[in-house]
Amino acid sequence: MAARASSRRAAEGENRRKTRSRSLQRRWSGDHRRRSRQCAADGHGLCDGGPFIKTGKLKALAVTSSQRLPIIPDVPTVGESVVPQFNMSSWYGIMAPAKTPPAILAKLQTTLQKVMDSPETQKRWSELGAVPIVETREQFEKALHSDIERWSTIVKSANVRLD
Repeated sequence: MAARASSRRAAEGENRRKTRSRSLQRRWSGDHRRRSRQCAADGHGLCDGGPFIKTGKLKALAVTSSQRLPIIPDVPTVGESVVPQFNMSSWYGIMAPAKTPPAILAKLQTTLQKVMDSPETQKRWSELGAVPIVETREQFEKALHSDIERWSTIVKSANVRLD
């Protein structure tokens, strides 16, 4: 399952499987076209639509995360409204080579935490409708292994095979 925006596509596939629904993928040559078509009501899904929803250009039906988003608190989760316990959110992680000295890893963690806690960073993430979370290395490792287990189960149940 390696493709552009693969976590989004995987979430769509899992949602279609659970709801026995269909969706149509549309390809536009860039984000600006996708957004303009979305605001013209010519599409049904947008991953970073927080600002458009907040200004009333789009109406959100549900968010895919396990919790409602602070930028649009009145919009229910998919789990609340359609598919119980549905949770799909993207994350980004920073990794280092396996033999990186602990002191360097600690410095990276401290620096990253400082950047993510800055008011400017928090404001920008909030404007995008994102909820930044900085975890310890141990928390991130646990989340990574949990995702591997979760998606392995989904891939097996969907009978996905490598060619």
